[in-house]
Amino acid sequence: MTNSKRKISINALMPVIIFLVITLVASILTRGRVFAPNNLMNIINQSVPYFLAGLGMIFVVAIGGTDITCGSIIGLAGTASVWAGLTIGFWAMFPVAILVGGAVGLVNGVVVSKFKVPSFMCTLAMLLAIRAVLNWWLQSTVYICNDAMRMLDLPGIKIPILILMFVIFSFVFHYTPFGEYIRAIGENELAIEFTGISVRNVKIIAYALSGLLAGVAGIFTVVRLGGASNTMGSGMEMKVMLCMFLASIPVQGGSGTKIYKLVIGVLTYFMLDNSLTLLSGSSNINQLVRGIVLILALLATRLASERSEKQNIKKAALSEANS
Repeated sequence: MTNSKRKISINALMPVIIFLVITLVASILTRGRVFAPNNLMNIINQSVPYFLAGLGMIFVVAIGGTDITCGSIIGLAGTASVWAGLTIGFWAMFPVAILVGGAVGLVNGVVVSKFKVPSFMCTLAMLLAIRAVLNWWLQSTVYICNDAMRMLDLPGIKIPILILMFVIFSFVFHYTPFGEYIRAIGENELAIEFTGISVRNVKIIAYALSGLLAGVAGIFTVVRLGGASNTMGSGMEMKVMLCMFLASIPVQGGSGTKIYKLVIGVLTYFMLDNSLTLLSGSSNINQLVRGIVLILALLATRLASERSEKQNIKKAALSEANS
C-alpha cells in the first residue's frame, strides 16, 4: 500500500476515529457507566428518529442541497399519525405519516428544482409555515398515544423497522441507477444534464424521500413522548445536520456521501450527548463542551480531507509527468 493510499484510507476512516476517541473519553469520565445495558438501550431509543430523518436527508445532501424541514415534518406528521390512529385506526398511522411527510418533501422538491429557489430559503420558509400550522392545530389539544401505539416504542418492534429502512434505502442509494444519479448531481450537475437525465425529477424524488422518512421518524418521536405538542421535533433538523458534519459527509454532496458515515455520526453525537448527561453538568456547561467537541471534530475532519486532496493532486501531477 502506498503512502497516498494510506492517507486516503485514514481520511475515509476519520468518522470512526472520532467516534472511538469520544467513546473512550466518555468511558473514562463516566467510569464505564456509558456502557451499562440500560444506558446503551436509552441511546438507541433516542437515536432512532435521528437515524430515520438523517437517512432521508442524505438523499438531499448528496445532490448538494439543504433540507431543514425534518424537525417540523416530524412534529406535523407525528401529530397527524396519532390523530389518524385514534380516529381511523392503528393501521392508518404509517400511511398518514408517510403521506404528510412525502407531500411536504414533494412541494420542497418542486419549488427548488422547478422554480430554482435556493434550497435553504425554500426549506426555511416551509419550516416556518409548518410550525404555524402545528401551532394552530395544537393550540389547545395534545393527542395522547394509546397502548397499541406505545407498542411501536418497544425495541423489538422499532429496531427491526429501522434496520429494514436502512437496508432498503441503502440499497437504493448505493446500488441503483437513481442512487448513482443522486451522487453524480452532487459531483457535477451540469454534466449530468448533458447526458439527458432529468435532474429536475431526480431532485424532486430526493426531497420527497427526505420528507417521507422524516414523517416515519415523526411516528417514533410521538410514541416515545406519549403524545404530540406544537414544539415536538423543534431543533431536530439542526441536530441531524450536526450528525452529518460529525460523520464528515460533504455538504456539497457527491461520491463522498456514504450512509455508513451517517450511522457513525448519529452514534457519535448521542454518545457525546449521553455522556454529558451522565456527568450531571449544568446545561450551559454541557452546551459549551458539546460545541467545542463538535468544532474540534470538524477541524480534524477538514484537515484530514485537505491532506488527502493534496496527496491526490501530487499523485496526479507525478503521473502526468511520468507519462
